[in-house]
Formats: sequence, structure tokens, C-alpha cells
Amino acid sequence: MKIILILLMLGISLSASGCSFPGEDTAGHARAFAEKANASLKNADRMVYEDSQNATAWCIRGMSYNNVLGQYDVAIESYNRGLALDPENAICWLGKSITLQNMRQYGEADACFETACRLDPSLRDYRVNGGETDLNYFITFRRGPSTA
Repeated sequence: MKIILILLMLGISLSASGCSFPGEDTAGHARAFAEKANASLKNADRMVYEDSQNATAWCIRGMSYNNVLGQYDVAIESYNRGLALDPENAICWLGKSITLQNMRQYGEADACFETACRLDPSLRDYRVNGGETDLNYFITFRRGPSTA
């Protein structure tokens, strides 16, 4: 009886975590994800089109292009537009830092992260992989283990 219960719980957790079983429509899942991603990008584009003077909208657009498609150049352009409107937007500085890190431009990423933390000291508690970090951990995480 215990074995059946364990197998049932395992099956439920695998199914809930996105694992598929033979015969499942994985292409359908991928299609649904792509549709949601496209809707997210369209929404971000719509926000800046409707209010091009809204720094937060540009920041959200940057996050969308960084996260959904990995279009880092479009993301950086969006963050820069947002920061031109509101240079004190700490979240926009943080997003730009993350995108620059994705582009492996670590020096610029570090500078943007420092600016974000100066504007909002609580960002020093920024969590990466679910763990608490400070700037040094954030930099170490991005660069990988020290080779020294």
C-alpha cells in the first residue's frame, strides 16, 4: 500500500513539475508557452507605445526582452530609454545590470548594480538562486568561481 501511495505521489509531482508522459502533447505545451511569451512582449511594446514617457514601462519592456527572447540589445535600449526619463529608477538599473551580465559585460554590469544599490540599498539583499547575496556574491555568481 505504501509503494502505491509513493508512486502516486511521484506521478503527481512529476506531472505538476512539467514532466511529460508518453503520448502527451509536448508540442502543445511549447506552443502555449510561445503564445504567452509573445503576448508578454506585445504587452510591453504596447505600454511604451501608449506612454513613451513612462520610465517604468520602458523598464518592463527591457525585462521582457531580456527574459523572454534574450534580445539583449533591445533590452539595453529599453533600459536606457527608461533611465533617460528617470535616472533614479533602481529597478531599471538592476535590470540593466542583469542584462549586461547576460551579455558578459561584467564591468558595466557591476557599475549598474552599484548604482542600483546606491539608489535602493535593499537591493544588496538581492536574491540569486534563492540565496541571500551581497554585491560580492552577485559578482562571484556571475563570473563563476575564482581561478586564483
